[in-house]
Amino acid sequence: MARGEHRSITQPPTQSGRGSAITILLKKMSRTWPVFSFASADPEEAKEAMKTTMMMMVIALAVKTAVQAGEPQAQVIVFLQNSAVVPPRIFVPAEGMATRMFAGIGIHLVWRCGKLPAKGGSRFIGIKLMAHAPHAYDFSVLADALPYEGVHIRVFYERIASFDQKLQPVVLAHVMVHEITHILEGISRHSATGIMRAQWNTDDHRMMMRDPQPFAQEDVELIYLGLKAR
Repeated sequence: MARGEHRSITQPPTQSGRGSAITILLKKMSRTWPVFSFASADPEEAKEAMKTTMMMMVIALAVKTAVQAGEPQAQVIVFLQNSAVVPPRIFVPAEGMATRMFAGIGIHLVWRCGKLPAKGGSRFIGIKLMAHAPHAYDFSVLADALPYEGVHIRVFYERIASFDQKLQPVVLAHVMVHEITHILEGISRHSATGIMRAQWNTDDHRMMMRDPQPFAQEDVELIYLGLKAR
């Protein structure tokens, strides 16, 4: 897609051989060593593989400790530009739900109103709530993001508004969390389960009302790796 763009849609998922999150990350790094097997003809590659594995273990432990302590350890600042004039009864609960979802994996979202500053920090993200999507987009596309650029997200409110009114804040929260995760991971990928599934269906929407979609473990690890690299 243009500009390294990622689009989020809602139709039932199709299967694809994307491989594990670690494999995808290593491909992005342009290296091809086995992560959990250190047998290699190249001692340097084996050493790098061991370092990667140890880093993943440290990340997993840090996340577990943060969640158990109930104290988010990493902060991300999100600027919400409400160009679509979405009513507060929709976006305020959505912000709160998104904050709680990320707090569950040890990350604290700080919300700011308005445009992203011209000189933002390394952990600044900008979300623009737009009234309409580009004409070329299928109506199932709810939002898009630029994971390789690492900052900008667009959410198309006309699509969110098509849901039942009680469901709109929940869907908006999940869409924002999904796209923020793309930005933090820094790659365009999806998971087989949880918040980072490529598509959601009607049953998923009903379940969101009761329990937010969880983060797959691979996404938690990639988020923390992405934060470390920012």
